Amino acid sequence: MQHDLYSWQVIGDKFVKTKITNASNFFDNTITNWLLEVSKEQREEFIDTIFEILNTTNVKTVDELSSKWFKNAITIIKTYKNLNPETRKMITKTFTTLLRSGTNNIRKINRN
Repeated sequence: MQHDLYSWQVIGDKFVKTKITNASNFFDNTITNWLLEVSKEQREEFIDTIFEILNTTNVKTVDELSSKWFKNAITIIKTYKNLNPETRKMITKTFTTLLRSGTNNIRKINRN
């Protein structure tokens, strides 16, 4: 673990070894498995489209997004509905793949 980049953080001018939590492992495994299932082109289109959708809310931070979550959710849903059918299908398929990856990781955790 000492050579694992993600087991360290910088606090002030010192490196501090941190403990990797179960939640961190879960998210790491979920994202890693998802990346293996989705092509680079799909990922690029997915991320670009998600950012375009989020930009319609005109928020600059996650705090702004969550503080007016209802208004922002309506904007996001409207924007999603106005996407062309092929893009909506790609977003749904790619997001479903991510959810399936998370579900599979939960099942693995529960078996152990």
